[in-house]
Amino acid sequence: MYLYLKEKDDFSCLPEDLLKQLGVLEFSMELEMTADRKLARENPKAVLENLKNRGFHLQLPPQVSIENQLSSYLNKNHH
Repeated sequence: MYLYLKEKDDFSCLPEDLLKQLGVLEFSMELEMTADRKLARENPKAVLENLKNRGFHLQLPPQVSIENQLSSYLNKNHH
């Protein structure tokens, strides 16, 4: 999970409930966002729009189905 902030260390834009759910946050990196910046899993235009309108953008981990998790677990533990 990644949390993009418009201003470094300015968590005032986050809803209080979300901030509580996130728990302890750790700084990862600072980068300059542009519409043509390549990001691994996010649309940079959507990130910029959320930063402009909300002051933050929350990137959640990709969804993994329970079937894939179970299959992976079984494959690891039955060799």
